[in-house]
Amino acid sequence: MTDPASKNVENEGADTKKYKAPALEKGLDVLSLLSSSARELKFPEITAALGRSQSELFRIVHVLVQRGYVDRSPTGTYRLTNQLFRLGMEQPPVRDLIGTASPVMRTLTHTIGQSCHLAVRSQDQIVVIHRIEAPGEIGFSVRIGYRRSIGTTTSGLVIFAFQPTDTRAEIIDSVQDSEEDFDIKRFLSAADITNANGFAAEPSKFVRGIMDLSYPILENGVAIAALTIPFVDSEMNSVSRDETLEHLKRSSLEISANLLKPGTRPSIGEE
Repeated sequence: MTDPASKNVENEGADTKKYKAPALEKGLDVLSLLSSSARELKFPEITAALGRSQSELFRIVHVLVQRGYVDRSPTGTYRLTNQLFRLGMEQPPVRDLIGTASPVMRTLTHTIGQSCHLAVRSQDQIVVIHRIEAPGEIGFSVRIGYRRSIGTTTSGLVIFAFQPTDTRAEIIDSVQDSEEDFDIKRFLSAADITNANGFAAEPSKFVRGIMDLSYPILENGVAIAALTIPFVDSEMNSVSRDETLEHLKRSSLEISANLLKPGTRPSIGEE
């Protein structure tokens, strides 16, 4: 006898358009809006941006606040919390990657005297999932949870450079939709050079005086992450940039090799 529930699950992928969950869809719309907003939003701004009435979204926003996905300030503005990011970080593949990379990254920072961070792809963006700060009193580091378009970051360039053709095309389409001034030809040229060299060394597009040095973390030739050093050129440096690149290369190779040992789950899915 066929279980009706099993039959429904089997047919679920055949025509997903017939399944509707209005409240869930509205809640996801709120989360997406707050995620993409450069500032905190008032409730009327949320409803106006989504084309919804206040009565439609009042309970939904209230529940999102109760469950910790959205935070309401004393002034009545709303912002996204790090709850979704925390849930993503608890995935076993992500935990495996961080657990494997962390001791190697710690040794790297103490050797070179600079900070480093680990970034993965999240649709058309990169997100920093781990960092080790420089051991000295002075240094530059990128916070965990930091997001930027793949097309505007060195970590994103490295991840893109070591992807199969179909994944590259998917990423380009997504970045084009989100970045109006995206220079495709320049980015593709830089990606080909990065692939040939095995790494990227690019001036930071956001902080003057920082040179981003980045190597891929590879699984079967495909980048599942990028290990990056925001290199600060200072008279206090005891390790040159070329030496730093060599240490970074060894560290990325070590992490990649350790991930392939039995018992690990190196593959990282999109968020």
